[in-house]
Amino acid sequence: MQLALELQYLSAADLRGHLHEHQLRGALLVPLGELPADLEQYAPVRLEMEVGEQRCTVDAELLQVLPGAGMVVRLVEAEEAQELVAGAPIADPAEPPRVRIISPTAAPSGPDPPGPDPPGPDPAGITEPDAGAQPPGAGNVSQARDDQPRLGPRIAGSSPVSWSFEQLVAAWDQLTVAERVRVARHGKRPARM
Repeated sequence: MQLALELQYLSAADLRGHLHEHQLRGALLVPLGELPADLEQYAPVRLEMEVGEQRCTVDAELLQVLPGAGMVVRLVEAEEAQELVAGAPIADPAEPPRVRIISPTAAPSGPDPPGPDPPGPDPAGITEPDAGAQPPGAGNVSQARDDQPRLGPRIAGSSPVSWSFEQLVAAWDQLTVAERVRVARHGKRPARM
């Protein structure tokens, strides 16, 4: 389901200031304290911008998640918003909008619905590795490709440059050439070595 946010601006000048900031930087910070789970980088986001009684809808894409601060988005087409505030001055600094998540809708507050029982012991008998054990693929170069961990969808704000050394070793074969170069140039010292 596509993420949809409602942004309520105090004045047209504030909205015009944010649009001007987007033109200068190529991105816009949407302040949001609690972020929805499972946000993926480059996921589409629908922004419903509101100034007084006037509204417009702008399509955007998620560039990065900043926990505690909000999310950075790139506006795909902002012409409708530009027309909405065409005659307004540019506020400098612009007041941030009040942001509300429209979709996906939050579950109603109250007691949790009954769900499945918590997991018991693993029937297959698989246990967690010892603290001193090597990560998968670290000591055995000829390890079969099926035994290596698979990378899930990229989480916004996560990059191989910021991964731990063990996580890099485990997923090295699945990284693209561009990601490997980025790790070699900008990664932490153990990763660069």
